[in-house]
Amino acid sequence: IILELVDSAAMLLVKGGRLVFLLPVNRLTYTDDAVPNHPCMELVWNSEQEIRFPYSRRLITMVKASDYDPASREHYLTVMIEKLIIVNNTGDSVYSYYPYGKAKVKPPEP
Repeated sequence: IILELVDSAAMLLVKGGRLVFLLPVNRLTYTDDAVPNHPCMELVWNSEQEIRFPYSRRLITMVKASDYDPASREHYLTVMIEKLIIVNNTGDSVYSYYPYGKAKVKPPEP
């Protein structure tokens, strides 16, 4: 959903338009690579709000910096899919690599 959000913003916003969203993360596994990027969008702010250890949420602010190229959509989704964060039924954030549209919830460790 986040990748679609960023891609849609890149397509629909005017240059200089902003996209702001919250990204839930596990602080133990979070890296800046977990924040989606897009060739048309520039990251201008990434701030953290702690919720309860080890969870937090990041306030992400992006600005549209260049024109959207519809031909690059499929490439963007293919490249960025490995950065998806899959949330399992216990609320733990885990990184999982599955082909686009076929993500599965990773079962909790015993």
